Amino acid sequence: MSSLYLDRKNLAVKLDGQALALYEDGVKKGTVPLHLLDRVVLRGNVQLESRILGALSERNIGLLVLSGRNTEATAMLAARSHGDSMRRLGQYQTSLDEVLRTPLARWLVLVKVRNQQHLLRDALAARADLRYPLTSALQTLNGIIGQLREDTFEISLASLRGFEGAAAAAYFGFF
Repeated sequence: MSSLYLDRKNLAVKLDGQALALYEDGVKKGTVPLHLLDRVVLRGNVQLESRILGALSERNIGLLVLSGRNTEATAMLAARSHGDSMRRLGQYQTSLDEVLRTPLARWLVLVKVRNQQHLLRDALAARADLRYPLTSALQTLNGIIGQLREDTFEISLASLRGFEGAAAAAYFGFF
């Protein structure tokens, strides 16, 4: 889902064919094609042409207007449902299911640690001068991945959080 957030002072939004044209202090700063958008969020003093409302509604693009100082919605142009609520309900139901949540959490932590490992390997290739801290962090991540792959023990959510925390400490400790 593509959302456009507009929150600059003195910003004016005009319709320019099939795109939103953004003007700051009267100077055109850029355009955003409407076909790329699912939602537009306005915050603060943003001016827009009234015909934008029709263009957004026609293309089923939601509009949310927030007040300047807080995130309380003051106006909303609702588009058709994007399925967000069904996705959130599915995520919530999975989190309550004892059989599904731990294997899913284990997989998510494993994917996260593998991505950290990949980024550190790229850094090692680019920064040979940081070989020792990178190698040390990579060894820690390798050990965690090895433990997460073992199916010989029943893992709890608390221990998964521990693995995730240890991986984060090793990864960010390098930086």
